[in-house]
Amino acid sequence: VDKYFEDRASKQFSAVLAHILPWRQGEKNAAGETAFVGNDWNKPNERYWAHCDHVVNQAAAKGLYLGILPMWTRNY
Repeated sequence: VDKYFEDRASKQFSAVLAHILPWRQGEKNAAGETAFVGNDWNKPNERYWAHCDHVVNQAAAKGLYLGILPMWTRNY
């Protein structure tokens, strides 16, 4: 994500669209983490959400706005 945001900023983009949850329930993020432990929505995976925080912070550090899409509901 760091390289991607650097590239977008260097090309003078101002916004990037980002998904918070993966396309399908149970899929892993780039760090190999799922959003919820055992797909139980009552058990958020702290490492997954820390990665989301990192993405938001890196976008801000590069002067980019994020259009955050929480989820595709047809897949959940």
